[in-house]
Amino acid sequence: CQRPPPQGHGLTKQQAQQLWEQVIAFSGFGFNQGHATAYAAVSYRSAYMKAYWPAAFLCARLADRGGYHHPAIYMAEATRLGIRLRPPHVNYSNAKFTLTWEASQSGETPCLWMGLDAVRDLRQTTIRAILKERRRAPFQGLRDLVARVDFQTKELIHLIQCGGLDGLGENRATLLTEAEGIKRSGTEKQMAFSFAAKQTKPETAQEAMSWEMQLLGYPMSVHPLDLVKDLPEHVPLKKLADFEGELLSIIGVRLPGWTGGEGFFFGDGDTFIMAWLDRGQAQPPAWQPRLLRGRWVGDGMGTYWFKVQNILNIEPRSI
Repeated sequence: CQRPPPQGHGLTKQQAQQLWEQVIAFSGFGFNQGHATAYAAVSYRSAYMKAYWPAAFLCARLADRGGYHHPAIYMAEATRLGIRLRPPHVNYSNAKFTLTWEASQSGETPCLWMGLDAVRDLRQTTIRAILKERRRAPFQGLRDLVARVDFQTKELIHLIQCGGLDGLGENRATLLTEAEGIKRSGTEKQMAFSFAAKQTKPETAQEAMSWEMQLLGYPMSVHPLDLVKDLPEHVPLKKLADFEGELLSIIGVRLPGWTGGEGFFFGDGDTFIMAWLDRGQAQPPAWQPRLLRGRWVGDGMGTYWFKVQNILNIEPRSI
């Protein structure tokens, strides 16, 4: 371990001793050679896929509802890599997570659409009907959708609220009003005169996030920090390496999932890190904006985390 590259890893004596102690601890439950070889092959293939086809890799991982980590961590990793995340949509999503490509200034940007099966109370028969009709032609609007697919009332409402028809109407609130009018008239073919149409205020960002949390379990189109006015002074998570060892403040939300120890994952919508707690400290609730006071530290072997001293609440606002 202490031999310089390329013959060795160039570790210091202290690093080599620490690594050896970790190996000793692992020997108590380490796998046999056959098991270890199989895991190594899977690990190499997974690492290769993530390195060269990250969008496809993460789409497949999320379509299988995650893996070792909570799905929220894979979605945070996608965001960190510049992959766009979208809520389920009748014109783009399959039953599970779906990968598409969107035009951008740099060419094409990968986009991951959450699957239709993530929408609460949306039946499998309805999902199959949506996909069948979409193969025939994309849906042009709410009335076109309900003319071609037989929905229960709550299915249609939930689809609208979580963003499943975004772009097919002025906003989600207007689509909900239109759906109410269709239900009241009993047919999607009866049109209202423009002067008699009910004027509806757009949904607030707080309402959109609340709907998504309730129906999908995740804030897909609105990040919790978007609802905070006048953020206190803080260091963005992606710049923590510039302040190693200094006492500072960071802002974000705890992501669901387990780090493998006493800490938690903490994200700000651009990137995410591990935050480490002292034993006995309580984790903050998931998705709630918090300010953490502490230091960015490492173990000398490439692993870094935020050592938390204090956790402070941040009050959101309705926008």
